[in-house]
Amino acid sequence: MQLAFYAAGGVAAAIALAATAAPKAFAAPLATRRDSILAARIDGTWAGHRSSSISLRPQQFTMSWRTAPDGHVTGMVNVPGEGKYPVNVVWASDTAFIFESAPHLSRVLHERVVMRSLVHFKGDQLAGTFDARPTKYKGRTITGSFDAVRSS
Repeated sequence: MQLAFYAAGGVAAAIALAATAAPKAFAAPLATRRDSILAARIDGTWAGHRSSSISLRPQQFTMSWRTAPDGHVTGMVNVPGEGKYPVNVVWASDTAFIFESAPHLSRVLHERVVMRSLVHFKGDQLAGTFDARPTKYKGRTITGSFDAVRSS
């Protein structure tokens, strides 16, 4: 009986901790050299389509990437009807990278979310998956996939 009491207390403490562990700031960018291979591969504007767990129709979007003066790769994602939000590359390899967004309002969920995406290089295209999670410990998560091609 005492073990069940402690287990219930532990679960309650974990839930309370998770509720207060909402992201407070934009993810720190990956430190890269200004002339990095990643920057050379993704600098520019990319146009694509994304499909999500909530919408039946694919949505168009654009991503604009640039190398900041300090060398990290930063970008802006623009989804028509939702507006623009900044993103930072937080991890990269020869074949893929991960970016995370600043907290922004999701038109679909009607709350602030942080989006995290795993992107793979597929020749001269990008293919990836994403999840948009609420910044509070409640609500739904949107997951999906996308593909994009360089538009400029």
